[in-house]
Amino acid sequence: MPFLVGIDVGRFSVKVSCIEKKRGKNILVDFFSFRTPYTQKFSLDEKEFINQLVSFLPARMWERAYVGVNIYFSPVSVLTLDLPKMKKKELNMAVITEAKRRIIPPPDVNTLFEYAISEEVKKDHATRYKILVVRTEKNFIDEILHVFEMLGEALPVFISPLCFTLAEFFSPHLSKEKDTAVIDMGFDSIDISILQRGKLSFYRNIKFGLKDITSHFSEVLGLEIKEVEKIIKEKGVPQVDVDLSDRVKIAEEIMRQKYGSLKKQEEVNILELRMLWQTEMERIIQEIRRTFVYYRRQEERNVETLIFLGGGSKIKGLIEFLNTQIGGEFKNLDSLVDIEIPPAKEEFRKELSVFVPSLSLATGIPLEKREIETINFLPLSLKKRERRLIWQIEVVVIGAIFLVFSFLGWVRLSVENLTLKNKIKKIDEKLKTIPALLATLNEFKQRGAIIKEKSETVERLLRKRLDFPSLLKEITLRVPQKIFLLSLKIEKRVSFNILNTFGGEQESSE
Repeated sequence: MPFLVGIDVGRFSVKVSCIEKKRGKNILVDFFSFRTPYTQKFSLDEKEFINQLVSFLPARMWERAYVGVNIYFSPVSVLTLDLPKMKKKELNMAVITEAKRRIIPPPDVNTLFEYAISEEVKKDHATRYKILVVRTEKNFIDEILHVFEMLGEALPVFISPLCFTLAEFFSPHLSKEKDTAVIDMGFDSIDISILQRGKLSFYRNIKFGLKDITSHFSEVLGLEIKEVEKIIKEKGVPQVDVDLSDRVKIAEEIMRQKYGSLKKQEEVNILELRMLWQTEMERIIQEIRRTFVYYRRQEERNVETLIFLGGGSKIKGLIEFLNTQIGGEFKNLDSLVDIEIPPAKEEFRKELSVFVPSLSLATGIPLEKREIETINFLPLSLKKRERRLIWQIEVVVIGAIFLVFSFLGWVRLSVENLTLKNKIKKIDEKLKTIPALLATLNEFKQRGAIIKEKSETVERLLRKRLDFPSLLKEITLRVPQKIFLLSLKIEKRVSFNILNTFGGEQESSE
């Protein structure tokens, strides 16, 4: 199977996840990140960007890779439409017309729209579509394609906004009865995507991120940006045992700790850092609540589940504080990521909140999905090319399967043929012994006939023999006891004539 590579290009860093599908499972192959390279004009350094990608993944892997990339540095708008069921060509025209009419700001000639059918609803004997529409600008898509031309054959097959891919990624693991907010706290913005019945329904981009927080901290504390980033990474949101509502008292305590002690002070005052965080967190909470209120007014539904992503979610104590202030059910990422992680890549679990967006791009590559089920800003000509390549791959796979089964069939026939030959050989050997068996059988028949003939003769003689015991018994009864017989001769009776003294002949027998 080819490798699936998801590339999440952010303002601060680029995150890449590479997976492979085996036996219906997603298996992590590799993951890495690097600082987003810029030119002196603050545009993406294309050459360095490609060099970084190739340095982590060799060219042979890119040749076998399907690449999915987010729409980076581009404004994205999301809109949901309710339209009656119709043919695809008519639906395309209806979606574009309705989106142009409703979306703000009004689109121009470079505006692109992509849509996906989120839900098909039957109501009052009629079928209607709930359609998700995403808007972006053509020049950003052209820039993405231009950058990846340097990778040769590894052109993207999937260009989609993270709000859509994250919704599709989390959907199988979330309750369809509860609306879920995915809050991605990035470097220069906070992206809030709200899922309704498992599908993206609302999206808002808030132009406030970690860059603004570090800049504010740097200005107040008088430290370099890198030093502030290090402090935030090490200390996070400090826990202090102070009533934060009394700002005047806290300011006095900070001044006392900083200037009232002769002891050497730490690089940054913990209480001061906590108060700086309090201001930033209140703004974050205010923006999130404002988003939820707007969503409730628009959809008449409440957000009940929260998922936090991005670099901000790795700051110690920040998510815990936000969750207590906003409310709702907090979802752990471990229960939402269905991917097999090899022991050598176990570190990936610690970086889930940062790499989930790139992972969603990799798993979202539409190898099997229908076009109307996904948001893909890949140009139509490239879509056709990819469909043709996928079709060719499917033909090759089917051909390989056919050859394998043909070979197995040939092997089976060969084995059966050999078995039949052995059986025929044994039968021939047995047939050669049949004449001898027939001769023996004839001999047995002849002997049987002789034995039968002799048996019949014996039986006939037995039937004609006299009853000697009865005869002897009769003789003993007739012979007087005074006579002692020494011998007794029994012969066949012979007739003869005795001369009668009276002048005649008398027949006698002995």
